[in-house]
Amino acid sequence: MMGYEELISGLIKFGRGNVQEFVIRSENLNDAITYLWAELLFDLNQYSTFKTKDLLNFEKKEKENENKFHSSFSQAISHSKNNQEKD
Repeated sequence: MMGYEELISGLIKFGRGNVQEFVIRSENLNDAITYLWAELLFDLNQYSTFKTKDLLNFEKKEKENENKFHSSFSQAISHSKNNQEKD
């Protein structure tokens, strides 16, 4: 069974088409479900914004909504990893 990190790194390196083909060839339903979660997490991470406090230090400007998003994003990853370990 493939992990989220492997699938996300595959999405970054090889693109969606190649990774989807690889998952289909594995003929494992758990791999397909894991891929769907990895693709969702990849998209959420890709579209999250990065705003800076100033142009000199490039420190991340925190907002309440961003903090809530990142904490829920982290919780989703933890929850799915726990479910994956149970299987």
